[in-house]
Amino acid sequence: IPELRRLFPDARFIFLLRNPLAVLASMLETWVKNEDAERLRNHWHDLLVAPQRLLEGIRSFAPDGIVVRYEELVSAPEAVIRSLCERLGVPYVPEMIEYGPATGRTRWLFGDQGTIYGESRPILGRVERWREVLRTSATWQSWARDYLSKLGPALVGELGYDYESLGQGLPEATAPSAWMGQVPG
Repeated sequence: IPELRRLFPDARFIFLLRNPLAVLASMLETWVKNEDAERLRNHWHDLLVAPQRLLEGIRSFAPDGIVVRYEELVSAPEAVIRSLCERLGVPYVPEMIEYGPATGRTRWLFGDQGTIYGESRPILGRVERWREVLRTSATWQSWARDYLSKLGPALVGELGYDYESLGQGLPEATAPSAWMGQVPG
């Protein structure tokens, strides 16, 4: 982020944040797909380093960095996009939200290949889906608890999420998760 800021000093930066447990659940469902700790360990940097780097970037841009939370975007897309447009000084266009079916669009290599191309607008029902995904595996629930503990209440709170409510329904931490056992930090 500091390098991008040096390269593009007049650019506006939008930080799109998402509940870290939803990010974990998405990675588990999209890329890991099983209880292979090694496959999840391959994403440790995205899970354990990126949240701190995002906060550092947001702090460095204060008050000019624009923070948008995924949950707010899908809960009230028109209000969030209108506000964002106003801050950026660009006109709001309804097609920003009602972007239509994905037919004919070039598919990205990364991300959720199943969901995004099947929708034509932000979907509120996806906000809490992470809980359903984690419930499919006791191992994933344990990994989620350990991940949340590793991030800690301060970082989770600074991202704009409630640590206690995210942890509701997750098992108590016992031993460190296998996927975090050999990651730096």
